[in-house]
Amino acid sequence: MPLGPEEAQGEFSIWTFNNGGDWKSGDKWTINSAKNVETLSFLKKLSVQDKVTQNNPGKTNRADAFNLFKSGNVGMVVGFSPLAADLDKDKKVSYGVAPMPVKGSGDPQTFGVTDYLMAFKKPGNQEAVKAFYELYYQKDQVNEFIKAESFLPVTKSGLVVFASDPKLKVYLDTLPNIHLTPTDDPTWDKVKLAVQQNLGAGVGAGGDPKSVLDNLQKTAEKGS
Repeated sequence: MPLGPEEAQGEFSIWTFNNGGDWKSGDKWTINSAKNVETLSFLKKLSVQDKVTQNNPGKTNRADAFNLFKSGNVGMVVGFSPLAADLDKDKKVSYGVAPMPVKGSGDPQTFGVTDYLMAFKKPGNQEAVKAFYELYYQKDQVNEFIKAESFLPVTKSGLVVFASDPKLKVYLDTLPNIHLTPTDDPTWDKVKLAVQQNLGAGVGAGGDPKSVLDNLQKTAEKGS
Protein backbone atom coordinates (compact mmCIF):
# COMPACT_ATOMS: atom_id res chain seq x y z
CA MET A 1 0.00 0.00 0.00
CA PRO A 2 2.27 2.81 -1.23
CA LEU A 3 0.87 5.94 0.44
CA GLY A 4 4.28 7.59 0.64
CA PRO A 5 5.34 10.90 -0.91
CA GLU A 6 5.83 9.58 -4.46
CA GLU A 7 2.32 8.62 -5.56
CA ALA A 8 -0.06 8.73 -2.59
CA GLN A 9 -2.68 10.56 -4.63
CA GLY A 10 -2.69 7.78 -7.23
CA GLU A 11 -2.95 4.90 -4.77
CA PHE A 12 -5.71 6.59 -2.77
CA SER A 13 -7.57 7.52 -5.96
CA ILE A 14 -7.81 3.90 -7.03
CA TRP A 15 -9.22 2.79 -3.69
CA THR A 16 -11.69 5.64 -3.22
CA PHE A 17 -12.90 5.70 -6.84
CA ASN A 18 -13.98 2.10 -6.32
CA ASN A 19 -15.76 3.06 -3.13
CA GLY A 20 -17.77 5.79 -4.86
CA GLY A 21 -15.53 8.64 -3.66
CA ASP A 22 -13.78 11.38 -5.60
CA TRP A 23 -11.65 14.50 -5.20
CA LYS A 24 -14.29 16.84 -6.57
CA SER A 25 -17.99 16.90 -7.40
CA GLY A 26 -18.56 19.42 -10.14
CA ASP A 27 -16.74 22.58 -9.07
CA LYS A 28 -16.71 21.64 -5.39
CA TRP A 29 -13.83 19.89 -3.61
CA THR A 30 -15.01 16.77 -1.75
CA ILE A 31 -11.74 15.49 -0.27
CA ASN A 32 -13.26 15.00 3.20
CA SER A 33 -16.48 13.41 1.95
CA ALA A 34 -17.98 10.49 3.85
CA LYS A 35 -16.89 8.08 1.10
CA ASN A 36 -13.28 9.28 1.22
CA VAL A 37 -13.17 9.12 5.03
CA GLU A 38 -14.58 5.58 4.83
CA THR A 39 -11.90 4.64 2.30
CA LEU A 40 -8.95 6.01 4.28
CA SER A 41 -10.34 4.44 7.45
CA PHE A 42 -10.53 1.08 5.66
CA LEU A 43 -6.92 1.43 4.51
CA LYS A 44 -5.88 2.19 8.09
CA LYS A 45 -7.73 -0.92 9.24
CA LEU A 46 -5.85 -3.04 6.70
CA SER A 47 -2.57 -1.71 8.05
CA VAL A 48 -3.09 -1.34 11.81
CA GLN A 49 -5.79 -3.85 12.73
CA ASP A 50 -5.63 -6.54 10.05
CA LYS A 51 -1.86 -6.15 9.58
CA VAL A 52 -1.99 -7.26 5.94
CA THR A 53 0.23 -4.45 4.63
CA GLN A 54 3.86 -3.57 5.12
CA ASN A 55 4.69 -1.93 8.45
CA ASN A 56 4.85 1.63 7.16
CA PRO A 57 2.52 2.20 4.19
CA GLY A 58 2.58 5.94 4.86
CA LYS A 59 6.28 6.02 4.01
CA THR A 60 6.29 3.41 1.23
CA ASN A 61 6.61 4.54 -2.37
CA ARG A 62 5.22 2.76 -5.40
CA ALA A 63 8.62 1.51 -6.57
CA ASP A 64 9.19 -0.07 -3.14
CA ALA A 65 5.82 -1.83 -3.29
CA PHE A 66 6.48 -3.08 -6.81
CA ASN A 67 9.87 -4.46 -5.80
CA LEU A 68 8.28 -6.30 -2.86
CA PHE A 69 5.82 -7.89 -5.26
CA LYS A 70 8.48 -8.73 -7.86
CA SER A 71 10.52 -10.48 -5.18
CA GLY A 72 7.53 -12.54 -4.06
CA ASN A 73 7.30 -10.94 -0.62
CA VAL A 74 3.76 -9.56 -0.95
CA GLY A 75 0.68 -11.22 -2.37
CA MET A 76 -1.16 -8.31 -3.96
CA VAL A 77 -0.30 -4.86 -5.27
CA VAL A 78 -2.16 -2.23 -7.27
CA GLY A 79 -0.09 -2.22 -10.44
CA PHE A 80 -0.15 -1.37 -14.12
CA SER A 81 0.92 -2.90 -17.41
CA PRO A 82 4.65 -1.93 -17.27
CA LEU A 83 4.90 -3.83 -13.97
CA ALA A 84 3.45 -6.89 -15.69
CA ALA A 85 6.04 -6.51 -18.44
CA ASP A 86 8.82 -6.52 -15.82
CA LEU A 87 7.35 -9.61 -14.18
CA ASP A 88 7.23 -11.40 -17.52
CA LYS A 89 10.84 -10.48 -18.16
CA ASP A 90 12.10 -11.57 -14.74
CA LYS A 91 10.04 -14.79 -14.65
CA LYS A 92 10.42 -15.07 -10.88
CA VAL A 93 6.81 -15.01 -9.72
CA SER A 94 3.53 -16.41 -10.98
CA TYR A 95 0.85 -13.72 -10.98
CA GLY A 96 -2.63 -12.87 -12.19
CA VAL A 97 -4.31 -9.60 -13.13
CA ALA A 98 -7.75 -8.56 -11.90
CA PRO A 99 -9.79 -5.35 -11.78
CA MET A 100 -10.00 -3.49 -8.47
CA PRO A 101 -12.69 -4.73 -6.09
CA VAL A 102 -15.75 -2.49 -5.83
CA LYS A 103 -17.81 -1.85 -2.72
CA GLY A 104 -21.47 -2.14 -3.61
CA SER A 105 -22.75 -2.07 -7.16
CA GLY A 106 -21.07 -0.55 -10.17
CA ASP A 107 -18.22 -1.38 -12.49
CA PRO A 108 -14.56 -1.38 -11.40
CA GLN A 109 -12.92 1.99 -11.96
CA THR A 110 -9.45 2.27 -13.44
CA PHE A 111 -7.08 5.12 -12.69
CA GLY A 112 -6.16 7.29 -15.67
CA VAL A 113 -3.06 9.49 -15.93
CA THR A 114 -3.10 12.70 -17.93
CA ASP A 115 -0.06 14.03 -19.76
CA TYR A 116 0.15 17.31 -21.61
CA LEU A 117 1.84 18.55 -24.75
CA MET A 118 3.25 22.02 -24.11
CA ALA A 119 3.92 24.37 -27.01
CA PHE A 120 4.75 28.05 -27.30
CA LYS A 121 1.69 30.11 -28.13
CA LYS A 122 2.78 32.31 -30.99
CA PRO A 123 1.67 32.90 -34.59
CA GLY A 124 2.53 30.01 -36.88
CA ASN A 125 2.79 27.35 -34.18
CA GLN A 126 -0.82 26.23 -34.46
CA GLU A 127 -0.27 24.48 -37.78
CA ALA A 128 2.91 22.81 -36.54
CA VAL A 129 1.16 21.49 -33.43
CA LYS A 130 -1.75 20.24 -35.51
CA ALA A 131 0.66 18.48 -37.90
CA PHE A 132 2.43 16.83 -34.96
CA TYR A 133 -0.83 15.51 -33.54
CA GLU A 134 -1.95 14.21 -36.92
CA LEU A 135 1.36 12.38 -37.32
CA TYR A 136 1.52 11.03 -33.77
CA TYR A 137 -2.02 9.64 -33.74
CA GLN A 138 -1.68 7.72 -36.99
CA LYS A 139 -2.25 4.04 -36.25
CA ASP A 140 1.26 2.93 -37.18
CA GLN A 141 2.80 5.67 -35.04
CA VAL A 142 0.88 5.77 -31.78
CA ASN A 143 0.37 2.03 -31.47
CA GLU A 144 4.06 1.29 -32.02
CA PHE A 145 4.89 3.78 -29.27
CA ILE A 146 2.32 2.21 -26.96
CA LYS A 147 3.73 -1.25 -27.62
CA ALA A 148 7.35 -0.19 -27.10
CA GLU A 149 6.56 1.51 -23.78
CA SER A 150 4.25 -1.28 -22.52
CA PHE A 151 1.47 1.27 -22.11
CA LEU A 152 -2.21 0.85 -22.89
CA PRO A 153 -3.89 2.11 -26.07
CA VAL A 154 -5.44 5.57 -26.07
CA THR A 155 -7.31 5.33 -29.38
CA LYS A 156 -10.07 3.17 -30.82
CA SER A 157 -7.60 1.79 -33.35
CA GLY A 158 -5.38 0.77 -30.45
CA LEU A 159 -8.18 -1.18 -28.80
CA VAL A 160 -8.51 -3.16 -32.02
CA VAL A 161 -4.76 -3.69 -32.43
CA PHE A 162 -4.19 -4.91 -28.86
CA ALA A 163 -7.43 -6.86 -28.45
CA SER A 164 -5.69 -10.05 -29.58
CA ASP A 165 -3.26 -9.95 -26.62
CA PRO A 166 -4.81 -12.04 -23.81
CA LYS A 167 -2.48 -10.46 -21.25
CA LEU A 168 -4.14 -7.09 -21.84
CA LYS A 169 -7.75 -8.27 -21.65
CA VAL A 170 -8.43 -7.11 -18.09
CA TYR A 171 -6.86 -3.71 -18.78
CA LEU A 172 -8.77 -3.20 -22.01
CA ASP A 173 -12.05 -4.30 -20.42
CA THR A 174 -11.72 -1.64 -17.71
CA LEU A 175 -10.54 1.21 -19.95
CA PRO A 176 -14.10 2.42 -20.68
CA ASN A 177 -14.45 3.12 -16.93
CA ILE A 178 -11.33 5.26 -16.71
CA HIS A 179 -11.37 7.81 -13.89
CA LEU A 180 -9.09 10.87 -13.77
CA THR A 181 -7.83 13.17 -11.04
CA PRO A 182 -8.83 16.85 -11.46
CA THR A 183 -5.66 17.92 -13.24
CA ASP A 184 -7.58 20.62 -15.10
CA ASP A 185 -8.04 22.52 -11.83
CA PRO A 186 -5.08 24.88 -11.16
CA THR A 187 -5.33 24.05 -7.46
CA TRP A 188 -4.65 20.35 -8.07
CA ASP A 189 -0.86 20.70 -8.06
CA LYS A 190 -0.98 22.24 -4.59
CA VAL A 191 -3.48 19.64 -3.38
CA LYS A 192 -1.47 16.77 -4.85
CA LEU A 193 1.68 17.92 -3.04
CA ALA A 194 -0.21 18.18 0.25
CA VAL A 195 -1.67 14.71 -0.30
CA GLN A 196 1.77 13.25 -1.00
CA GLN A 197 3.18 14.80 2.15
CA ASN A 198 0.31 14.17 4.56
CA LEU A 199 -2.12 11.44 3.48
CA GLY A 200 0.08 8.58 4.71
CA ALA A 201 -0.20 9.83 8.29
CA GLY A 202 -3.85 8.83 8.24
CA VAL A 203 -3.08 5.11 8.08
CA GLY A 204 -0.56 5.03 10.92
CA ALA A 205 -1.36 3.58 14.34
CA GLY A 206 -2.14 7.03 15.72
CA GLY A 207 -3.55 8.40 12.51
CA ASP A 208 -6.91 10.14 12.22
CA PRO A 209 -8.26 9.66 8.68
CA LYS A 210 -10.99 12.28 8.99
CA SER A 211 -8.66 14.91 10.43
CA VAL A 212 -6.12 14.32 7.65
CA LEU A 213 -8.78 14.65 4.96
CA ASP A 214 -10.31 17.71 6.67
CA ASN A 215 -6.93 19.45 6.51
CA LEU A 216 -6.50 18.52 2.85
CA GLN A 217 -10.00 19.88 2.17
CA LYS A 218 -8.97 23.20 3.75
CA THR A 219 -5.86 23.28 1.57
CA ALA A 220 -7.97 22.77 -1.55
CA GLU A 221 -10.54 25.39 -0.61
CA LYS A 222 -7.87 27.91 0.31
CA GLY A 223 -6.19 27.42 -3.06
CA SER A 224 -9.39 27.69 -5.09
